[in-house]
Amino acid sequence: LIIKHGAFGDFIHQLSYMKTIRAHHPDAEITLITATSQKKLAKTTGYFDKIVIDDRNYNPSDWYRIIKKTIVDGHYDFIYNLQGSARVVKKYLPLARLASSHNLIIRYPSKPGAQDNMTEETLIKKYPCTWGKKETRTYHLDLIAEDMSFCQLSNEVKQALPKEKFVLMIPGCSKGHDFKRWNPENYGRLAALLSAKGIASVIIGTASEKENIEKIMEFAPKSVNLMNKTQMTDIPPLGSLALVTIGNDTGPMHFVATSKHKTIALFSPQTAYAQDKSDNVINFVGQNSINDIKVEDVLQTVLSLNNAKD
Repeated sequence: LIIKHGAFGDFIHQLSYMKTIRAHHPDAEITLITATSQKKLAKTTGYFDKIVIDDRNYNPSDWYRIIKKTIVDGHYDFIYNLQGSARVVKKYLPLARLASSHNLIIRYPSKPGAQDNMTEETLIKKYPCTWGKKETRTYHLDLIAEDMSFCQLSNEVKQALPKEKFVLMIPGCSKGHDFKRWNPENYGRLAALLSAKGIASVIIGTASEKENIEKIMEFAPKSVNLMNKTQMTDIPPLGSLALVTIGNDTGPMHFVATSKHKTIALFSPQTAYAQDKSDNVINFVGQNSINDIKVEDVLQTVLSLNNAKD
C-alpha cells in the first residue's frame, strides 16, 4: 500500500519513489490511496494495481471504508507513507497498527518543503505497526529516476504547434495562491518580445485561466493558445519540444522540471524554499513579490539559451 495525496506538484515529485517501490516489489499487488485529482495520472503510470480515492472530506462512512476496509483488511506486507504529514499519522496509522503484520515505511523530508531532486539517499524508515516501543531501522532503496515514458503527446496538440522554435508558457497557479502568479501582462510582454526575435510562444492552462491567457494573447496575438486542450500527459513531451518552459510555481511546471527538460521557474519569496536545484532548472525569485522579477531578465535568459542551442 502506498499513501500519497498532496497537490499535483507534490505528487509529481513522488513519482520516482513510486517507480522505485514498483521495481522493488515487481510481483506485488500495489494499491495507492490518493485524491480524485491524481487518479488519472496515477493510472497512466502503470505502477499501481488498484487505486483507492480519499478526498479527505472526513465523512464517517468514507473514513471507515478507507481506513478499515482498505488498510486493516488489506493485509498488506508493507505500507509506504509518502505523505509525510501529521494528518496521515493521526488518521491512518493508529488503525493500521491493528494489523500487526504490516511493516510501516515512512519517508520524511529533511525539512518542510525540502526536495531531494532524485538523489540516492536514505529514503524512509521502517518499523512494525504495533503499539508501544518500536525498533526502527533504515530501509534504503536506490532511487530510480522517473523517465516519464508513460507520457505521450496527443496528435491534436502536436498539429497545433508552431513550425518555428517556441517557448512553452505555464502562467497559471492554484486557486487562492495569487501571490504565486507572475502578472499576465509580464507573460504577454515577454511573448511579444520573443516573437520579435523569431521565437513563438505556446500557452497552456485550464479554463479557469481564460481571462489571464486572453490578456497574454492581446500582447502577442501570434502565440498559440492551447488553453483547455492539453492533458497532463501532454506536458512533459511539450517541454521536450520547447526551447524552454517558463512558468509559476505550479504542478505542471514541476512536471516539466522533473522530466529533466529546461525550465525557467518563477517564484515568490514566500515559496522560494520550493526551488528545484536540478541542472535543467533556472530559478527566479522576486525580492518582495513574484512581480519584482523583470521581463527583461527572463528575456535575456531565454535568448542566452537560444544562442547556446544554436
